[in-house]
Amino acid sequence: MWAAGRGRKCATALVFFASWIPAAPTHAAPPDIDEVRARQPDALVPGSVTPLLDHDPPGYLICTLVTKYFDDEKLTDLQGELDLSARLQFVRFMTVAHSAAASQSQMTIRGFQNVAVWWEGDTLRGLYFVPADGLSMGTSPSQHSPAQENIVLEQPHTPTAAALLLDARALRKRRDFSAARNALGRLRKDYPMSAESRRALRELYFVNTSESRMRPRRNGEP
Repeated sequence: MWAAGRGRKCATALVFFASWIPAAPTHAAPPDIDEVRARQPDALVPGSVTPLLDHDPPGYLICTLVTKYFDDEKLTDLQGELDLSARLQFVRFMTVAHSAAASQSQMTIRGFQNVAVWWEGDTLRGLYFVPADGLSMGTSPSQHSPAQENIVLEQPHTPTAAALLLDARALRKRRDFSAARNALGRLRKDYPMSAESRRALRELYFVNTSESRMRPRRNGEP
């Protein structure tokens, strides 16, 4: 399992993406991106999750982005990070929406589908769809205590390079710089030839820069 922490006050939610494959029943077709752009342009804002109650079938749109760090990075270099970022974004949205019972909930998500991927400047943006009937809520196993305060994504294998990169980024934003460096070190050790390994160097720069800004200045320092 790979855990993505959400801060001290969030509860535990165990989340299963069915086989981590964006498969869905044939009737659960996502909306066309041109239709979304015309009818609900706000759904194309990165970081948003938009319920589509009037769509057939009803569901949720998720829009996210990743930033290109190097000029020669291609869509294939960033796709894994984009997909995982969208999944995490949707899980956070659903966990907040069900916060009252989140500490004892188990969520299963099926039919996570990509609608479109496009470039805007140096960012790669993605739009995803989850049919409403692809969500099911249940009671999580008793061994997962609310004290864990994590979202837990059940995966069949060890963390992917994209998962480690996003984990390091989340740790940096929480100012856990040592843990962020450890995640980046593991990424470069386990996946030395991956596109994420090169991106980890850029992320390490962000970690070190953020940490230096937090360090108190001594007398006489600029």
